[in-house]
Amino acid sequence: MNGLQSLTQWQEYFGRPTGALLGLVNAAQSAGSVVVLPFVGMLSDKYGRRIVLLSGLIGVIVATIIQATATTLAQFVVSRAVVGAAGMFVVQPSPLLIAELAYPTHRGKYTSAFWTMYYLGAILAAWTTFGTQDRPNNWSWRIPTILQAGYPLVQLAFFWALPESPRYEAWQTYTTSLANKHVDGS
Repeated sequence: MNGLQSLTQWQEYFGRPTGALLGLVNAAQSAGSVVVLPFVGMLSDKYGRRIVLLSGLIGVIVATIIQATATTLAQFVVSRAVVGAAGMFVVQPSPLLIAELAYPTHRGKYTSAFWTMYYLGAILAAWTTFGTQDRPNNWSWRIPTILQAGYPLVQLAFFWALPESPRYEAWQTYTTSLANKHVDGS
């Protein structure tokens, strides 16, 4: 967000927000994450890691479209909040799936690589914004915003090959057997 705010084109398009309003633009994504945080773990346990991840990927993509087409600062802020909320639906189940699906000797390496990819994304976002700063129109900030959906689109393309967590499946089997015992009276 700092990169976009440094662009004169973004500043002019949204009326040069300052003070608390500029703080709201920055905080919206984190606020969205915090709001859904108490629910994401419960949803992952109840419905599985895959469906939560899928809903997060779709949410980030939709919110990115809204953000990239924003015509008002309010639309931009709300879309950032939705990106934050949907992003939490991606960030919470992903390392769990990695750890639960990876071969035991690879778990630590793959989980660490997941968290390292955040920085790769941040670097790519910064360089993209730097590269578009000389565009004389609103595409200078819209292009980096659109590219925010890049990684979720790649994940979505390969999502269908992703199995459900064996721990979640074992939990479902266990809870189903408990429910059946309760109904049967055994």
